[in-house]
Amino acid sequence: MDDLKDKIVGALGLMDAMDDDQWTADGAPKVDAVAELGDLENIKRADIINAAPKFSRSNHDVSTDEDTDQEPEVEVNTEGYKHPEIVAAQEAYDEIIAAEAEFKAEKQRRGDKLTEVTNLLMNDNQDKLANQRNIMDVIKKSGEARAARVANFQQNRALLLDQPPQSPLDAAKKGEKKVRPKM
Repeated sequence: MDDLKDKIVGALGLMDAMDDDQWTADGAPKVDAVAELGDLENIKRADIINAAPKFSRSNHDVSTDEDTDQEPEVEVNTEGYKHPEIVAAQEAYDEIIAAEAEFKAEKQRRGDKLTEVTNLLMNDNQDKLANQRNIMDVIKKSGEARAARVANFQQNRALLLDQPPQSPLDAAKKGEKKVRPKM
């Protein structure tokens, strides 16, 4: 019977939590799926429960209560912080800390570059707009100058079409008849 339990536990270890065809609606393994994965015949749900009572779709623990009755051997640390496992864990931690510091420095460098490029491009954009405003001011002043020349021309035209102003002597002589002296 111990051989059956081992085969069932092996089959449960092969089950895929993402495959809906291997599980019942309540999260228990389907008997047919366990039988197929373990190449077993004539097993029952009771056999699966006896082999791994805690096992479900969300809990892949195949240990039994018998397994937990035994107290695990606890290694006694006589080396203190120089214990190889502690040293290895500390080195792994230090490696992650160094990588994190390097990541933060790279993040800062890229952020500074982004700020620099953004400021450069935004300032260039503002200068382009300032140039456009200057062009528009020149066009406006040119239009005002043209309008002033047209107004000045209209005034001069009125003077030319009308009689130009005359001096008082010319005005007095204008009213006289011209008589030719007789000879």
